[in-house]
Amino acid sequence: MSQAYARQADGGFLPTADGYRQAREAAEKALALDPRLADAHLAIGWIQSSHDWDWAAADASYRTALDLEPGNAEALRHGGWLAHNLGHWDEAIDLMNKAIERDPLRPNSYNYLGYVFLVAGRYTEAEAAFRRALELDPEGATRHRAIGLALLLQGKTDAALREMQQETDEGWRLSGLPLAYHALGRRSESDAALAALRDKYAGDSAYQIAEAHAFRGEADLAFEWLERAYAQRDGGVPEIKGDRLMRGLAGDPRYKAFLRKLKLPE
Repeated sequence: MSQAYARQADGGFLPTADGYRQAREAAEKALALDPRLADAHLAIGWIQSSHDWDWAAADASYRTALDLEPGNAEALRHGGWLAHNLGHWDEAIDLMNKAIERDPLRPNSYNYLGYVFLVAGRYTEAEAAFRRALELDPEGATRHRAIGLALLLQGKTDAALREMQQETDEGWRLSGLPLAYHALGRRSESDAALAALRDKYAGDSAYQIAEAHAFRGEADLAFEWLERAYAQRDGGVPEIKGDRLMRGLAGDPRYKAFLRKLKLPE
């Protein structure tokens, strides 16, 4: 139940505060019933990482889960994502690969691995991981957008646009199209897609709107939307460190200040 509430909140199907409140209550109930239940520690760890942004507490929860169930693929995957958020990319890749070894048919393991490869600058490996996720889950949200990102960062802009256009989820599709159109020099189409994203999904895609502005070189707007994402407890915010779409902001003092506010390593 905890995991279901958290995923609903992450996906915009429940208000973030309500979804995570219910997720926390369910996880705490599970721990009260069985303090040695690894899944309960994982549920708490996800809340601590994705909503509380309490990195030390999340790390402790994931380590407890692994102590209770060594080799638990979900614990390895979540620990790897925490390492990704903290900028420990070699550790993140190692943990993701171990998760895949233990559970090779889980699409999200490949998806997570692909995003770690992106921040590490290993774009062709990211593309391969994303394509494996798509192969396992052809209708899953974010799959085509993720491949599009990998292609975009390789400079394959026409192919990136084709992938973005195939994205099955409207919100993720609209978050990808402004990037591809901008890279192709199609300003009016980039503007229109970004306006549609703002109009329809400002309440749960503020981080992706910030990414688009950053990629387009609009630093002031990017920081404005980052602050909105922070206020909304947007689940994308912890991914900022190493985000290749945000590279243009790295030299701005506001970027380091934002990392400090998140208590992320600079």
